[in-house]
Amino acid sequence: MTSYSGEIVAMKALVLGHVSNLVNELLNSMPGGRWDISSTQDSPELVKNLQDNDCNLVIIEGAGLSLPPDVAVGQVRLIDETIPIIVLGVGDVEVRVRCLTEGADEVFPKDVIAKELQARIMVRMKVPSRWTLHRELQVGQVLLDVQRRTARVGQEYLTLTPQEFSLLHILAQNAGDACSIALIMRHLSPNTTVRDPTLVRVNVCRLRQKLSAVHSGLAIFSVRKQGYRLVAEQKEEAAA
Repeated sequence: MTSYSGEIVAMKALVLGHVSNLVNELLNSMPGGRWDISSTQDSPELVKNLQDNDCNLVIIEGAGLSLPPDVAVGQVRLIDETIPIIVLGVGDVEVRVRCLTEGADEVFPKDVIAKELQARIMVRMKVPSRWTLHRELQVGQVLLDVQRRTARVGQEYLTLTPQEFSLLHILAQNAGDACSIALIMRHLSPNTTVRDPTLVRVNVCRLRQKLSAVHSGLAIFSVRKQGYRLVAEQKEEAAA
């Protein structure tokens, strides 16, 4: 791990990828106190950094990262639902859209200038991230604690595997809307690019049984050619 320091508002940041000239320029131009920044390249070190440090911001350098930036965003979101994420150096429009879908707060192309980036970061530091609204999610009778990765109905906790919780979480975030198989697979297996749709079907089957057993008021429906959808009331549809 490499550590850097600069003059900035008092906070800590984690850079995924190489610390570019743009980030260095940003650090030198920001007003205020001290900003300590660490950089990492691989997934295990990313997890350790986010778990061990009270970071205020994640900057993903798309051009210098060993994995796709949207995958990196997804990994961060699995660990921390609230931290602002800014992605830099992504020229492809489809990749920028995937980054936003995975939970990035801002995505910039390669030609962004430091002053614009500085202004966006300052705004993010003043305004609570949209993810801070979802430390707890209530869907049907189920209350999800995102930080502790638990789910309960009343005082009864569901016994969920990590993958089952990740599945329930992404479905709950998009309750009422279909989640694609690809999106779900990225949340179930964030550290690999080889993903098997069978993993999704198995976890959906198990999660359905557990939700039914605690009378959660939730049902997971198959949506043809799209994926799966979580609804709070089972009406005329039938789970497939």
